[in-house]
Amino acid sequence: MVKRDLTPKSEQFYLIEEVMKLTRRSRPTIYRWGKAGIFPKPYRIGGSIAWKRSEYDAWARELQN
Repeated sequence: MVKRDLTPKSEQFYLIEEVMKLTRRSRPTIYRWGKAGIFPKPYRIGGSIAWKRSEYDAWARELQN
């Protein structure tokens, strides 16, 4: 019998530094995009700001269409 893992997978996040590298944009630009509603909303994790990978990846895919 094969057992499958049915527990939900934990969400992965990109930290601000990773988002800056991925977008090749500055911190202020990323925050401006967020305030304008054209970028996924950030999450506070401990003392860091991060974005859900799934939301960022969906946003990036949408740009390519």
